[in-house]
Amino acid sequence: MLELFGKRKGNRLVVRVLLGFARTWLLNAVAGFTALHPDIPIRLVASVWSGEPLDASVDVDLRLASSSPKGLEAHQLTHDAIFPVCEPSLARRLQRNDKAMDWSGQTLLHTIGFAQGWQHWMAESQIKRKTQATDIEFDSAQLCLEAASLGHGIALARSSFVSDYLDSKRLVALRGASLEAKDNVFLTVALGLSAQAPAAVFRDYLLSKAEPPPTQSHQP
Repeated sequence: MLELFGKRKGNRLVVRVLLGFARTWLLNAVAGFTALHPDIPIRLVASVWSGEPLDASVDVDLRLASSSPKGLEAHQLTHDAIFPVCEPSLARRLQRNDKAMDWSGQTLLHTIGFAQGWQHWMAESQIKRKTQATDIEFDSAQLCLEAASLGHGIALARSSFVSDYLDSKRLVALRGASLEAKDNVFLTVALGLSAQAPAAVFRDYLLSKAEPPPTQSHQP
């Protein structure tokens, strides 16, 4: 990691974050933190896969996990709901009446690496549909949501990853079940940090900004 990103200088804070989660409130939080603490430079490192070890080159890791990782100080940041989303004009065509949607003719966009996927949502919704050759798999939630916003299919979204797409109306939620996520984003740092350590200061700032998402339906 150090070979990839260079040696640490001074008190530079290295933050590793899931790529799909980075574009949500985290970027605004980082901007707010640097305004308050201009003496603590930050380097953001994007991660696609969860569960990578917290090595000496990473100070703060925003990772996906089903429970608090052992051997680290961990704080759950998200409490995600999982639901289908697609581009607005496609949603209007699919839900133009009150009849049940025909899922067999739709392209489903899959993000690998999460604990729950389309098969879990289909089971909860009592929908039978086999995987089709037209379905597409992604190893990045960001790419999956971007493909959905371009009208290339229906994505299974996580609330904390898709909020900006919903706010900008690039994607809308389809009618159907909403699953409670079994894995969520955890903020992790090394154990035993001093209160003055840059990672501890950043941790406290993020926790002060984090709010549990409101309990709500994701119907369009």
